This record gives sequence, structure tokens and C-alpha cells, in this order.
Amino acid sequence: MEDRDIEIAGLCETWLTDNCNATTAVIKSYGYSIIHDHRGNQKGGGTAIVFKPYYKLSVVKLFECFKSFEFTAAILRNSTVKIMILIIYRTGPLLSLFNQELDKLLSVCSRKCDLIFLAGDLNIHFSSYSCLSNQTLDMMHSYNLNKLVNEPTHCGGSSLDQIFCSSRQEIILDSVLVDGSSGLGSDHFPVLCDIKFCPSKKYFKTIEYRNLKDIDGDKFSSDLNGIIDGIDKKDSFSMQVQDLTSAASFLLDEHAPYVTKNVAVVDSAPWFDSEYRDLRKERRRAEKKKKKSPEHHRRYLDLCDEANQLSNSKKKQYFKKILDNSHRNPKTLYKMVNNVMDRKQDNAIPDTENIEELASTFNTFFTEKIEKIRENMTTSPHIDLCDPSEDQKSINLLHQFEPATIDEVSDIIKETGVKCSPADILPQNLYEENISNLTPLLTDLVNLSLSSGSMDGVKLADIVPIIKGENLDPNILKNYRPVSNLTFLGKIIERVVLNRLNSHLTLNNLQCPNQYAYKKNHSTETLMIKIVNDVLIAMDEKEATVIMLLDLSAAFDTVDHDLLLRILEKDIGLRVECCEKMSSWAAVVKKNGGNKVAKKEIKKVVKCAMRVTEMFNVYEQEEEDPSENYDADTSLDIMNSAGLDAV
Repeated sequence: MEDRDIEIAGLCETWLTDNCNATTAVIKSYGYSIIHDHRGNQKGGGTAIVFKPYYKLSVVKLFECFKSFEFTAAILRNSTVKIMILIIYRTGPLLSLFNQELDKLLSVCSRKCDLIFLAGDLNIHFSSYSCLSNQTLDMMHSYNLNKLVNEPTHCGGSSLDQIFCSSRQEIILDSVLVDGSSGLGSDHFPVLCDIKFCPSKKYFKTIEYRNLKDIDGDKFSSDLNGIIDGIDKKDSFSMQVQDLTSAASFLLDEHAPYVTKNVAVVDSAPWFDSEYRDLRKERRRAEKKKKKSPEHHRRYLDLCDEANQLSNSKKKQYFKKILDNSHRNPKTLYKMVNNVMDRKQDNAIPDTENIEELASTFNTFFTEKIEKIRENMTTSPHIDLCDPSEDQKSINLLHQFEPATIDEVSDIIKETGVKCSPADILPQNLYEENISNLTPLLTDLVNLSLSSGSMDGVKLADIVPIIKGENLDPNILKNYRPVSNLTFLGKIIERVVLNRLNSHLTLNNLQCPNQYAYKKNHSTETLMIKIVNDVLIAMDEKEATVIMLLDLSAAFDTVDHDLLLRILEKDIGLRVECCEKMSSWAAVVKKNGGNKVAKKEIKKVVKCAMRVTEMFNVYEQEEEDPSENYDADTSLDIMNSAGLDAV
């Protein structure tokens, strides 16, 4: 495809069995993108569209299931026209059923585009002029689609592979070419044509970045220590965070100012070098001469074998070099395997020309989704924080959060690692290099937050919409879920508070016995062992077993903070001082609910200071009735631990 400068290719019988694998990884390594539909675990079949990324084809999911053929649909558009590309592989034995189902497909597609370009292996002998093949042609003509291939496309002499397009001459630029001497090893011949379409090609894009590699590490660390020493410890938490953030930003601008650069949009295989490119050029010249004589044809085949062997050799050397330089780092190995198997794809976003408008649209959608759910929920009355009741006097009350030590904060950092967001004061690599100098300041800020109950300045999160499934339509917003990227300091504060709460829960035997998610020494595996054991015991005792699965929509975002604070104070034993701090942290959400969209970011929101997933365990305790014989929150454990949707 690269030798012939093919920009869009339709493929039939791909034999792919999943969305991402080694084959799709190779295709992407050559700078192509792929949209395809496969049979799942069944062998054979499958259709695909392979294209250069600057065409920006968008997937069309019609959610129609046809028995007589398989298809892949995509929209190709520019500022003037929208073309529906349909790649069809006919598998069904009955041509009459194929005509009926194809008519239904074209009826739907014709309403979604300006023009239709249909191609594929139809397995129809149009040259026989049978009644059913004539019905297919008549049906195509009813949609203003004309047959363009008249030459044999199969080694048996039939025109099984066809192209149909509009008769208005708005798609095909030149005549169709059937390459019967391609030597690709298939019994079908490639069918080539030029499309009259001008994409909005963007070979280069402008990026803005900091050249962190040129920073003098010793000089930067010395200047950073000066900033740390200059922080006024008498200021409030928010003022110290603000001073640290502004000073660190100024320091970064001094050592690594932002620079702009034009970079190529289309990637090529990283192992391609001048030697391989020169050999490909020679192979291309030999291909043009291969029909002159048998010697020229043999020369072309030899160069094909030589190019394939050199490509494999270069690829092996490239990955071997990565492994040698990684010093057997498992993270590098897994990253390389995911790259080779195409397991990590770029995050899809809806088609847009204005990223800020898209960010605002996502912001409105996610906000309105939560508001609609809350409108249908019963609101809890205002809860006054008061002294614990008589039945709680046996609980050791938690009056205040114990201050953190430098060793504790260091252990937390070693356990969780340094993971930063764009809102952090420093990039991750500079944070890691200077973490020993920053740890005392981070400890002071953690303790100031614990004593004042303030999280101002560290709860701003970058929200990235992640599509829920690879086969879902990326242009439908409900197919996305928001994932927040929190600041490093905010995560440390959450972890310290979590340690205090877990110690209190364990000391007073307040851990929910039937909760398996987000709890030490508990997991999905231990939960399933318990469920299977309970079911087997019930079967042995001739008892019926009913398992109810419940899916809570936006469970974390719809937590009632007043109810959570009441549980913490009434059931868990947090005294007024601690509850007021938790209330102050939770109030951040209410005060900053309508935040603005930042440039170059999908969305920024403020989250509750509590580590939401673990605190949800406490919140669920209100729903459990110990007098019942069944585990009311088992379904929540399954979903929380494994992210499964309920049936």
C-alpha cells in the first residue's frame, strides 16, 4: 500500500478475531489507521477499512445484524461533501435475502450522507445475467449507484469484487484498474481507483512544550530549595499552596520556558531507516519493469523477499535495543508487548473542529447527568453534628486526625509512586528528582490541611472522557465516562486521612464484614470464593439461592454528603472536630460545581477531598441490615471490585 501510495483500502475476509492484535499493530506502525468488524471467536470473514489518519474517517455503527453479508461503514467528509464508504463481504447462500438486507442497509445509509461508495467481495456473477443478479443491479440503480468493474477480479475469471458509486461523477476521478498480476498470494485481484476527494490534510501540527531534558538538575534543585525555604509557614493552607504553585511556575519558565514546534501528524514505523527506504525504492522501480521479461519479474520477486527480510531484521533490532536499554524493567517489557499487540489505543473523542466547544459540551453533559439523577432521589434532611448517642459510648471516639510524619509521607510516596496531573506544581520527572527536598514541605502542608480542614488549591482535577467500549459510537456522549486526574499533594492528603480512618475502623471492629471492595486483603477473588461457597452450601442443604445484581448509575458522584457525615459521626464515632473538617472538604464540591473549561483541557472540576472509593464503603454501611440473612451489598462489591455491569 505504501509503495503504491494507497491512502484508503477496503478489505474483505480479514480473519481478525478481536479489535486489537499484532496485525492491527503492524498496520498502525506503517502510519495507517484501521476500522474493522470481525466475527469474534469464529474464524474467517471480517471486513475492514485501512486509511491514512489525515482523512479522519469516523466509524458508523448502525447496530443492524444481517445474515447474508458482513460490512464495515465509515463516513468520509470535508467542508463540502459527506461520503459513506461501505465495504461488504457477502457470505449468505441466498441472493434474494442479500438483496432484501442490502436494500435495508442502503435505505439507512442514504439518509446519513450525501454520496455512497460501496465496494467489496459480493460473490455475485454479474456476467451471467441471472434474474437475481439483475435484481441486485436494479436495486443499486434505485439508489443511483452504478457498477464500475467489468473485468475479471478472480482467478476463476469472474467479476466477484465490485465497486458501486454515484452516477453523478462526483466520486471516481479516473477509470477502475484491476491488477491481475499483483502477486499478493490471493485468488482475488486488487481493484484500484482514484477518488475525487480533497481531505483537509494536516501533515504537521504545532505543539507547545517545555524542554525538560536541558534543565541543569543541580541548579534547579538549588533554586527549588530557595522557594521551599521562602514559603511563609504562618500563612493559610490555600495561600501556601498558591505561593508554591506560582513560584514553581516561575522557576519552570526560567529553566525550561515553553517552546513551539511543528511536528508531523502521521507516524511511520520507528525501525524504518535510509537503508530500508532505499531498498523499497529499488523494489518499486523493479515492479514497474516486471512485465518486460521473466528476468525482470524474478528480479522483482527477489527484491520483495529481500525487503521483507530486511524489515523483519530491522524490527527485531529495534525491539532488542529497547529491551537492552531497559535493564529488564518489567514496565518497559509490558509497554512494548502492548504496543506490538495494539492493546493500548488512543482515546477516541467525538468529531469536532473546536476543542473548547467540545470540552464545554462534555462539561454540560456530565453535569446535567448528575443533576437529573439527583432530581429523582429523595434528599436527606439537614443533619446537625452533635454528640454521639448512648449506644456508641463503647466506641473509641476519633476527636482529631493525628498529624503525619515525614517518614509516613515518604512511605506513602514509595508505596503509591509519584503520579502527577497537569495541575501539579512540577512535571512528574522533576517531582521524582526532587522528592526528598519536597517531602518535609509536603508533610507540613498535609498537617495544615488536617488541622484546618482546607483543601483549597489542590482539588482541581483534569477530567478526561474515556469511551466505555471500543465498539461504541464515539460521537454519542453517553458512551463516555469521566476519569479525573488529581494533584499529587491532594492524593497524599487523601491517603493520610484514609490511613487514620482505616486504623479507627479496624481498632473498633467497624469494618463492614460483607464488603470486599477497596479493603486490604480483600478482592474480587475473595468475594467470588465466598459467593461460590455460600451457593454450594445452600445447594447441599436443598435451599434455593437468589442473587440480585444492582448497578448504581454514577454512584460516587451522587453520594449524599450530609448522610455520609451523619454515618461518620453517628456510626463510626468521628467527633465534631473531625466531622467539621470532613464537611469542609466535602463542601468544596458544592462551592465549585460550576467551574469553567480550561484551554487545551477537556474539563476541570473539583472533587471531594475524601478518597471516594474507600469512603463509599463507609457510605454503604447505612444500607446494611444485620438482621437479614442475605448480603445486601454483595452486588456493590462485585461492581466496585471489578467494574462489572449488572444484568
